[in-house]
Amino acid sequence: MRIKTVYRFCGCIIETDEYLQAEPYHTYIKKAGEIVGITYATNITAQEERDNLVKAIKYNLINRKEYPFEFLLRKYKLPLSHTTFDKEKRLYSLYLFDLIYSNTSVRK
Repeated sequence: MRIKTVYRFCGCIIETDEYLQAEPYHTYIKKAGEIVGITYATNITAQEERDNLVKAIKYNLINRKEYPFEFLLRKYKLPLSHTTFDKEKRLYSLYLFDLIYSNTSVRK
């Protein structure tokens, strides 16, 4: 499966969750957020930066044209490069997709 398809799928799940907060997807989104930025320190400032990174990834997945990396970098004061952001976004998306797919009863 192409990564763009995974991004679109995850963006739809995240956008729907903002309004419905339906289980089990709400739990899966939280779990996927826990693996983003795992190399960040454990102090409060670093955890706030990590939370901001998760928010930025979610907004970028929902609509990358409305929320491009440069805008999110300024809005959340992200301490990372575009390449690192893309790696974290890919990790988040693939993990979320895997959580949803592995717990779905409908498969080929």
